[in-house]
Amino acid sequence: MTVEEAVARVEDWLDDPDLRVQPEFAARAADGWYVPYNAAAYLDGTDLGTGLFPAPTVHVPDDGGAITLAVDVMTPPPRDPVVPREKTEAVDPAVWRGFPVRHTAAGRLLNDLHADRITLEQFAERLAATEVVVPVDDGGSPALRGIDPQYEVAICTSTEAVPAGVSRWRRMLAGDLLRSEDPVGFVVDPGRALSLSLPPQYLRTVPLPPQGEPVDEVAAELNPEVLALAERLTADHRIEIPDLLSRHVAAVTGWARNSGYELTADEAKSYLTGYAVRFSNLRGIRQNRGPSWPADLEANGLVAHYDHFGAPSPVPWTFGKFDPRNTPPGTFAWHRLVGAFAGFAAGEALVSGEGPLTAQLLRHTESVIRGLPPEPGTFDVPPDFPPPASSSSWLAIALGEEPEPAASPLLVPLAAITAAGADVAGMSQDYPKAIARAMAGTLTESTAAALDTFVDVLWELLKPGDYALPVYVHLRTFAREERRFAGELSKTVLGLREDRDADDRAQLGTIGDGGEPLSVLGRALFAVGKRHYDAEAAFEAAAGDPLVSALTGAFLGARGGVPGLPRHAVRAVGRIGLVENVASDAFWHFARFGVRREPSARHDWERQRYPRG
Repeated sequence: MTVEEAVARVEDWLDDPDLRVQPEFAARAADGWYVPYNAAAYLDGTDLGTGLFPAPTVHVPDDGGAITLAVDVMTPPPRDPVVPREKTEAVDPAVWRGFPVRHTAAGRLLNDLHADRITLEQFAERLAATEVVVPVDDGGSPALRGIDPQYEVAICTSTEAVPAGVSRWRRMLAGDLLRSEDPVGFVVDPGRALSLSLPPQYLRTVPLPPQGEPVDEVAAELNPEVLALAERLTADHRIEIPDLLSRHVAAVTGWARNSGYELTADEAKSYLTGYAVRFSNLRGIRQNRGPSWPADLEANGLVAHYDHFGAPSPVPWTFGKFDPRNTPPGTFAWHRLVGAFAGFAAGEALVSGEGPLTAQLLRHTESVIRGLPPEPGTFDVPPDFPPPASSSSWLAIALGEEPEPAASPLLVPLAAITAAGADVAGMSQDYPKAIARAMAGTLTESTAAALDTFVDVLWELLKPGDYALPVYVHLRTFAREERRFAGELSKTVLGLREDRDADDRAQLGTIGDGGEPLSVLGRALFAVGKRHYDAEAAFEAAAGDPLVSALTGAFLGARGGVPGLPRHAVRAVGRIGLVENVASDAFWHFARFGVRREPSARHDWERQRYPRG
């Protein structure tokens, strides 16, 4: 029997469209073939939670006998324990596939399980000897439980994965939680997209390591330096509510965790400093005193925002980790939308300095806000859209005189997609696609396909949640659907991605002429499709062209937020505050619980900041 015949038999035997054979991993047995299969959505990368662990493998005998599960080969041979390792040139297989880059042994172990590199039994055994982070209460007992509180204890693979509301935790070996006579199960990274439930039956017989030395730690809001600074700032700025700053920093650290980030103690101190300065200035304005802003905004935890009239009105810098208004996400998440705008600006700045592309993106976004209602009555673009540009708007004043860039239709999709932020019935990618086309004017068929593809990718990356699938997974969908222009482009990018060791810039240069919009978009999709796990490498691949680099940054920022961008790239954007200001305005304008739910703010918003038409 040939391997093709064996695979065909298994496909007939499965008779389930949700399952797919993996012929590339078929192996010869003594009397037939071993053929593995798994969930189709898992193999495509569209739903990692459907994966079967361990991957089922069947035995197909040469004599045509019954197909049976090959239990003896379904358990991989033991591997060396997962331990912290130095960074090497080789890319971790799980990370290459799109699982998060992990910085702890427990996180890498969880990746190995999700990537089907180890079985659940092997995961349990190795986890017992691995350091984890256990949320605890003030008395040192586990603070979080699973669905079955009698048995399930919540553990985290890192401090970044600690849920909101938890301010204390204990670093310890997972096995030390298993020394009780009562059965214990784990919920790993509760509330996260890649969380895992590990029932007691997988842990009863695991060998326990020598008992470790636990270390108790606290979150930023309980850090002694943060609390001392809050007390000092309260006195320096004569804040009448004694615990205002300490309560506020506790709130924002929780908001950051809800977005998937951890606010460090240094970041909390920076934010508190800026918050106290702004609080003091706003109080002074109410008392008819003019504002007094420090000359060095960054040193005081501030970035430049602007009021309705274009005058500076600095705000505390959130590092892109949380929405200072704490607006519930709608179609998109605040941190992803701000990340996309910041990434676009960073990409341009890395190649050519702060330039006209970002300024034009901000102008386009202003047009979208001024020209479209917060919640569309219909999904038809108004005939008078986009509105004429205003030379007296707050944004025009803040930007000053800027050289106009050579027009590129690829500057409009990111602005256009903000209008889809209202999570209303019937909202789909078609609405921002129509907006983008209206803004771009007359288009060739290939350019229209480029705009549509840009919107489709952003639509997936901007969705709420702490984890987003990598770009290449969406390109697989475009390729399978044989989309005109986008399908062929996706196949080209995916083919180049397979050659992991090839020179990225040389490969990128083979995608079209670098001038046509579809080629420019394809080059950015290649940079982030091949190097989605390493923002530095993705930017390096796109470094030859400011627009390619800007689009690459938009994709990187949409998936990883501002924290997912290289720090030096964000610092290269001298007006990062203005970029965040416009992106936040767009989010708040179109969010279901945004400006439309704030009657006192909506009047000035629509009459002064973003007048219609």
